[in-house]
Amino acid sequence: MKRYIIPCVTFALGIGLVVSESHAEGLTSLAPPLAWVQNASDNSHAESSSIAQNAAQSVNTYGNFSIQPNQDRAELPDEKDIDTAKTYNLPDLIDLAERINPTTYIAWQKAKQAALAVKMANATFYPTITGTVVGGYHRYSAPLPNILGNTVTVNDSAWGTAEILSLQWLAFDFGQRNAAFSAAKQAAIAANMLYNGSHQKLILNVAQAYYVYASASENLKFADAAVQNARLVQAAVSKRYAHGLTTSVQVAQATQAVDQAILRRVQAQGEKSNDYQILLSAVGVHVPLKIDTSNLMNRSLPNFASTPVDANIRQALARRPDVAAAYETMMAAQTGIKAARANFMPKIFTAANVTWGSNSFSLAGLPTLSQQGVGDSVLLGITVPLFDGGLRDAQLQEAESKAAVARSDFQRIQYAAVTEIVTARNSLRTALQSYHAASALVDASQITYNAALAAYNKGMGTIDAATTADTALLNAHQSQVDARAAVMVSAIKLAFVLGKLTSNHDVPQ
Repeated sequence: MKRYIIPCVTFALGIGLVVSESHAEGLTSLAPPLAWVQNASDNSHAESSSIAQNAAQSVNTYGNFSIQPNQDRAELPDEKDIDTAKTYNLPDLIDLAERINPTTYIAWQKAKQAALAVKMANATFYPTITGTVVGGYHRYSAPLPNILGNTVTVNDSAWGTAEILSLQWLAFDFGQRNAAFSAAKQAAIAANMLYNGSHQKLILNVAQAYYVYASASENLKFADAAVQNARLVQAAVSKRYAHGLTTSVQVAQATQAVDQAILRRVQAQGEKSNDYQILLSAVGVHVPLKIDTSNLMNRSLPNFASTPVDANIRQALARRPDVAAAYETMMAAQTGIKAARANFMPKIFTAANVTWGSNSFSLAGLPTLSQQGVGDSVLLGITVPLFDGGLRDAQLQEAESKAAVARSDFQRIQYAAVTEIVTARNSLRTALQSYHAASALVDASQITYNAALAAYNKGMGTIDAATTADTALLNAHQSQVDARAAVMVSAIKLAFVLGKLTSNHDVPQ
């Protein structure tokens, strides 16, 4: 029997190596310039059909790096619970985003994982109790030497079970578990801070996308008005041309101005469509929503706060989630050094066992022997680390390095926060000044357009002056709308970097 065992094992190992090699070679291309071609069976984790076939496909698809389509990847999440008949304002959009956007859910799951890490660290303070049951059976048969022509066979069998209940408890470890528990708790606090921060970031993203979309909607309205203005000029030119008071060149110029205004309206429509899709993406939906942006131009502008920038910085550093999370991470890394140092200290443990079992032994021709027994033990021990090839030294150095990185990262986030606060304040101030300047420009451009059109109708102006005034009026209106949107975006960004953007009630509406 033995002579068959080694060939069978060798054959099985050979088959395993061939299959493993075929899988390895079938999961990549033969060379970097060649495309990898996925076999249809790979989607169901089936075995590749042929290495040669895959290689031939790779050669034939030189430069074509497409992948095999899979309709399972094209299934979008079900959004049937979203009310598509409702008209959403900005607070409604923020509320919807906080309920369905996956970014906050991911942050929540990370916070949950950190909380579970605390639970696991806390479990190390308790003893572990394990139960073990072992059973077995053995049978043996052997012929005795042939004596006087008679063959005698000896048969024996044995079976038995053992049940063991064990308790192990690490009684003292010089604070290693305490340090690990504290580090896990600080990491969980940091994760929850980042979770709240993800909501603040989501509010910022939705609000910014909303203001940009509202600005695009207003710009489209002014582009429509510019087309109407250009047609008024065209009508005036046509009227004068019909009476022989102008030339065909001026008619062509008026027509050109109308076409130019139509082109700008098309561009404004495209920008609005793109900004609408960006807003839906910021919310986290792919179904169309009705969005109300009618109050953008009527909304009162925020005032520039006169709070000194140093006071703003101190307040922000005390409340911003990213700064707070970095601080907790730094403290957790410092605690990690204590845990690494505790590895150099001895540990005191206790253990207890309760064992019971039964067995039976049978030999042909003899009575069966059975036995049952119970035993217990209690142990108290101490382990002292003597030599580990430098492992603990490396672990301590790694912990110290992580603490240094966390400390530097905390400082980096602090400095970045200071820069964000100063630039956000400057952006808001500039945006407010730009809006006031653009408003004055709108008033002046409206007067110029009205005067140019009236002068042309009276025969005292030129077509160039009228079309130039029309274009300038459109530019002024769009500059005013863009400046107003910039004010709202800058205000919401300043609230965010100051750590004050904590709910949809903090958003300017």
